[in-house]
Amino acid sequence: MPVAATPRIQFTTVLRQYITSVLAGARYSNLDSGEIYAEVPALRGVWTSAASVEECRRELEDVIEGWILVRVARGLSIPPTSWPSPS
Repeated sequence: MPVAATPRIQFTTVLRQYITSVLAGARYSNLDSGEIYAEVPALRGVWTSAASVEECRRELEDVIEGWILVRVARGLSIPPTSWPSPS
């Protein structure tokens, strides 16, 4: 018999799906300092910079997660995004 997912696991799954979806819209550029700069235009104030694209993407995931959690805690809206619907 399958075990039902807990609300925390469901929230984490939705959070990961949202982060993955908005990362697809991230913009990356090279800074004069040699670092990589990344931002998510759809999420106001979400940006980071790092030594490599891989590191920048990992940091951007953390920034997005923090941005979402702050907005949820403050009762603010989160811009919609789309991802494949569950089958």
